[in-house]
Amino acid sequence: MSDAALAVTQDASQPLRPKVIVSSPGESEDGDDDGDAQTLDVGAPIPSHRAAADPADADEEDTGSTRSVGAVRSGVAMSAPRSAPSVPYVGIPRSLQKWDRYEVQAVLGAGGMGAVYRARDPRLSRMVALKIIHPMLGQEDDTHGQGVVRRFLREARLQASLEHPHICKVYEIGELPTADGEASHPYICMQLISGRPLHRAQAEMSLFEKVRVIQQVAEALHTAHKQGLIHRDIKPSNIMVERTPEGGFHPYVMDFGLARETSGDQSRSGIIEGTPRYMAPEQARGDTKHLDRRTDVYALGVTLYELLVGRAPYETQGDMDTLLAVIAAEPTPLRRIDGEIPTDLEAVTLKCLEKEQSARYDSAKALAEDLGRYLDGEPVQARHIGLGQRLLRRARKHKPLVALAAALFLSLLGLVAYGTRVRIVAAERERAAEEQAKIAQVVGQQIGEMEWLLRSARQLPLHDLGREKQKVRERMKGLQRELGQRAGVTEGALHYALGRGHLALHEYDAALSELEASVSRGHGGPEVHYALGLVLGKLYE
Repeated sequence: MSDAALAVTQDASQPLRPKVIVSSPGESEDGDDDGDAQTLDVGAPIPSHRAAADPADADEEDTGSTRSVGAVRSGVAMSAPRSAPSVPYVGIPRSLQKWDRYEVQAVLGAGGMGAVYRARDPRLSRMVALKIIHPMLGQEDDTHGQGVVRRFLREARLQASLEHPHICKVYEIGELPTADGEASHPYICMQLISGRPLHRAQAEMSLFEKVRVIQQVAEALHTAHKQGLIHRDIKPSNIMVERTPEGGFHPYVMDFGLARETSGDQSRSGIIEGTPRYMAPEQARGDTKHLDRRTDVYALGVTLYELLVGRAPYETQGDMDTLLAVIAAEPTPLRRIDGEIPTDLEAVTLKCLEKEQSARYDSAKALAEDLGRYLDGEPVQARHIGLGQRLLRRARKHKPLVALAAALFLSLLGLVAYGTRVRIVAAERERAAEEQAKIAQVVGQQIGEMEWLLRSARQLPLHDLGREKQKVRERMKGLQRELGQRAGVTEGALHYALGRGHLALHEYDAALSELEASVSRGHGGPEVHYALGLVLGKLYE
């Protein structure tokens, strides 16, 4: 390889430690490398440039991993092709040292896709950042590499078309001079940001400053959205912040490598690109036809969520787990994690994280305006959504499943109601039977006493039975009153009691009438028919 090649070689005795931006699932949030880092996927963007305040900062990693469809489907990052070896984190190659267009001063970062350098533009006398793609990815016989080059240049053109104080500026696109016969390789000259990624600076920021930064990023995204661009990879590591002379924080949106024009080709349905933790549900499903500005609003909501409570909305293990949670699970309310989070901020954040696009802020501008209301001490437009309303939304989304569940619930409810009714009816019948038994006992006792009274009187020497008969009639009236006051006594039982009384008085016609009335009213037990038999026998003897 000639001096013109960007890939910097190293003495064989010194081991190579390539700089990578795709972390393994076990990499921690603060970006510390656990030793299992993987090579950047060829579909992922080149690491964003930055100028560190000190040499230690220059060695920090991006947080999260930007994955293409291959990475997401397998759950791990794809390795870069053999033709694109990782660029060691070492010094400046001689080819750049001799370059008269820029004075390259230091390496800010390097990876399998290329490197980022701090340089001085002698023509305009300003410091810049140079993002230079790995030369071997631009070889004519490497179509995969050619795709990366096209994407690299496309990123530059898209970012250069945006003009906003919170979007990193692109000054120039060009090609490095090369020796005869070698493939040229492109570079991007960009604004040099003397700051750190948002996730590394957040510890120094107050709540007000965090909200203000997200508001400014939302305003920057609105500018991109107005020009028909969707970033699709908003996350803390793609937001650089630098200190202002007044001591505040000035954010810059970086890395438009996954940006897409809304008017462009949307036929690649099913392709999942981005960082799983920050993907919107429609992005996690690979529903590219429905990605719009609200997709970026969701990612910005995740970023705000992490800034406020220091953790992701979903506790998951691995990328596939995260994608499933993004699609189906509800984020943990912020105040459940930290009760000191203002209610309005929780409402704003959760509105960004709505599963349905129509339920989120309609634009990044609307989000910025609501955050501005919070910063100004005014009520926000976002409202806290209760559990009932969330369940109703989920029900509308899964109508067939809800209909099936409702049918099963109604069936179960019907069975429970039927079983309850059967038990109630059985209990009522049991109580009625007990009452009828008590009534039968009272009637039997009274009838027995009346019959005994008259039978005993008839066995005495001949005398007038009027007094005894009068007592029986009084007993019959008293029995009638007593039975009338008892609940559950049927007319049939009353007629039977009176019929037995008339039978004891030898008033057979009246007895027959009462006993027949008892039978006609459903009181036709063996004792009734026995009494009827006695009456008929006396009438026809």
